[in-house]
Amino acid sequence: MALPEPTVPQKKEGVVTGNDLAVAGGLIVIVPRYVTAGLGDYIDLIFNGTSVLQRIIMDLANEPPFSTIIPAYNVPNGNNTLFYTVTDTFNQTSTSPAAEVFITGNSQAPSPPLAMAVSTNAASIDYDAINVEPFNQGALVGRPTAQVNVTVSEPAFIYESHSQKYSFFLDQNGLGFFKVYSPRQVMIYLTAYETDRPDRVLHDTMIFGPYKIGNENIEAINFTTHAPANGRTQNSIYLQTRPQAGGIYITEIDVRVNGHAVIAGYNAQAATIALNSDNSVAINITDTYVERVTVILRLPQVAGGAFTLNTDFVAQPVPGIAAPGYVRDR
Repeated sequence: MALPEPTVPQKKEGVVTGNDLAVAGGLIVIVPRYVTAGLGDYIDLIFNGTSVLQRIIMDLANEPPFSTIIPAYNVPNGNNTLFYTVTDTFNQTSTSPAAEVFITGNSQAPSPPLAMAVSTNAASIDYDAINVEPFNQGALVGRPTAQVNVTVSEPAFIYESHSQKYSFFLDQNGLGFFKVYSPRQVMIYLTAYETDRPDRVLHDTMIFGPYKIGNENIEAINFTTHAPANGRTQNSIYLQTRPQAGGIYITEIDVRVNGHAVIAGYNAQAATIALNSDNSVAINITDTYVERVTVILRLPQVAGGAFTLNTDFVAQPVPGIAAPGYVRDR
């Protein structure tokens, strides 16, 4: 069934002010009447990923519309998203288009909780054997300029502090980033909390794994996955080729990615990258969409097939707001 989007009467050119919220006691949202409304339809209104209104149509002559007021203390400043679902008596569910509303000047806005996402599956570091530095990477989102503390379990280290602890300040947008490396293949436990909110501790894990055999000319390969899709945190590929094949020296690799991903340092979906002196290379990829990215690797100087792998980008850790695209299970 075709559904109209929910309406916000206070919205003017897409914006609702803190004064508008104060006058009404919150954000007014209306689920409008829709053409296919039927008795027993179950309506669920979603605000920033949270259900805020559930109704069943009992009086078709007068319902819908349905309305609710979301209290101002539950309405964050910035972009907010509203939509609703309708499930009929045959258990068929339809979803409305999303309505976007920008809130400004809400003095009662909630302080966002700290959120974290980390990539996983980097190789343990062995620079003597392969001249790359494999990292799992993390992203934090919280209150702008808040001081945060990250810890990792042994034997891992946080790159920015070269220790198991790292204290730093989120930027003006409430974002913070870090990298983790390990000398051994192991599961690592992470914690993160804001300095002035030590009782609200986040927990996560990441894995450091092995290199694997690629193909006849790629002797070792490892890659990370599940980086958040924020355009900055990277999924990375670490590999080492044979020095030569058929008497031809191998000095470069062609890389191609699909979807919305780009190769870091090249801002493109295809690049030819020079290998290190030991025939190793680190290839870094970023994305702004939640999606699975296919990476194709070729050695243009020698014969042989392409090596293909898939790596996932997941939702940026913003409570209630996900990056565009789909969310994959970890």
